Amino acid sequence: MMDWATGELATLEPAVHSLPLTRGRVLQYADDGWRIVGADGGVRPLDATEPEQYADPNIWRHSVPVSEDWVALLRGGGAADLLHVPTGSIKPVQEPLLRPFPWSGKVAYPTMERGR
Repeated sequence: MMDWATGELATLEPAVHSLPLTRGRVLQYADDGWRIVGADGGVRPLDATEPEQYADPNIWRHSVPVSEDWVALLRGGGAADLLHVPTGSIKPVQEPLLRPFPWSGKVAYPTMERGR
């Protein structure tokens, strides 16, 4: 893993599943469940009210940064959870999130004429 601020490389323990987070951290699944691993090697478990809900190592397929502190953890079928990276707390999202895509500056759909 590379710290983008300093360019320093850090070696992480192998994990079966891992997803990149913000602030040089990685979300990893190990034998004891999901944990956040920092660039400094610090490890913190997720702060989940129902940890058994997140016991499956295949629960999340992608991670998408929403801001510097928040990352969307995407599941199948459009479901997602929001992870607050500094605290490790998770908030389930009730409605499906749209995955952000780069915007080309053009309108995605042509403007429809009225009356048609």
